[in-house]
Amino acid sequence: KNVIVDLSETNLVDHTTLEKLNELRCDFEAKGLKLEVTGLEQHINLSQHPEGTRIRKVATTLHHGA
Repeated sequence: KNVIVDLSETNLVDHTTLEKLNELRCDFEAKGLKLEVTGLEQHINLSQHPEGTRIRKVATTLHHGA
């Protein structure tokens, strides 16, 4: 079966996780299947490496008293 891995709720995704997901993606493709990783759009890559550790951006909201 095809698989989608949604990482949008994670605060941190380390390089070993991303390396393993890429390895699994290649294994899936070799079998004619698809593994898709989503949810990293709100994460910042801490290095220039495509599989570098990523942390989620923190949304800052100011609350004003009523």
